[in-house]
Amino acid sequence: MARAVLHIGTHKTGSTTFQDMMAHNARDLARRGVFYPKVGKNAGHHGLVGDWNPHLPEMYHWRYGSVGTLKRLAADHARQDGVMILSTEELSRAEAGRSPDLGVIRDLLSGFDRVDVVCVLREQWQFLQSVWLEVSRQREPWPPTWTANGAMGTDQAEGLWVDYSRLYDSLLAVFPADRIHFLDFDRARKSAGGLVPAILRAAGLPDHPPLKDVHGGHSNPSPPALPSWIAAQVDRPEPPGPGLVTVMQEAFCRHFGHNVRSCLFTREEMARLKQHFGHRNAEFQERLATVQPGFALSVTEPPEGTVFRDDMTEEVWIACLTALRQARRS
Repeated sequence: MARAVLHIGTHKTGSTTFQDMMAHNARDLARRGVFYPKVGKNAGHHGLVGDWNPHLPEMYHWRYGSVGTLKRLAADHARQDGVMILSTEELSRAEAGRSPDLGVIRDLLSGFDRVDVVCVLREQWQFLQSVWLEVSRQREPWPPTWTANGAMGTDQAEGLWVDYSRLYDSLLAVFPADRIHFLDFDRARKSAGGLVPAILRAAGLPDHPPLKDVHGGHSNPSPPALPSWIAAQVDRPEPPGPGLVTVMQEAFCRHFGHNVRSCLFTREEMARLKQHFGHRNAEFQERLATVQPGFALSVTEPPEGTVFRDDMTEEVWIACLTALRQARRS
């Protein structure tokens, strides 16, 4: 049987780690009938959406385009036993003018005996914080309050689905319900072997041997939350460099203690996010009960002692700005 699996993210749920490890182990995987094609210069298959997303960075576009490359991949793999896995979080994007035509992609893969979709989800406050931190590396992000309010008002953030029922609807319009497999991020990374084996199990590869790690098994980790937010305020409208974030992190730790965790949101914003999306998640899980019984999105709390944005007193700001002045003098 020839199968195709689309791993569609979502963003900030270990997708880069999965892609890097699959690419790093591609030869060994191929010997076992699992094909992770090398297309373009990157481990992720972001060029899958290039024909529909004119804003995709040029480095991700494929020589033969999305459609042309999919035709070639199908010709190579749809007539042989095995599993071809394609992975890009851009397949889960919601924003009009940047989201791919999943129906066309499905049709181009119709030569396979079966096409499955695997999607990893995480609780919304964690997701929103990680997305904000990723954006802050590239450009000036929206204020955190706007991010929280916008997500609750529009079901999206940065063109990504935050109400997972809306994402599910977009997938159901193209794929049968029993071909869509959701994973909870926190449970998956705590499961046997961690996140990557959990994704492979969801893809129908439960007995696959361990893969060799790359980047210590953690690619593209998020920077610290509040130190990154402080750095973004200091260098706005330009994105802060990693050196500035490090200076802010060191000052932050001197004030609050080493190994302290921080949260981008205030306590009030956190409570509203949990209440709003808690109801949405319950409805989503109820919809999945008949096809994926037992699925539940983890309800997570910041660790005890976490510093929230409303803990940023004048004293903290003075400590951080003093550290910045000293760093720029040295």
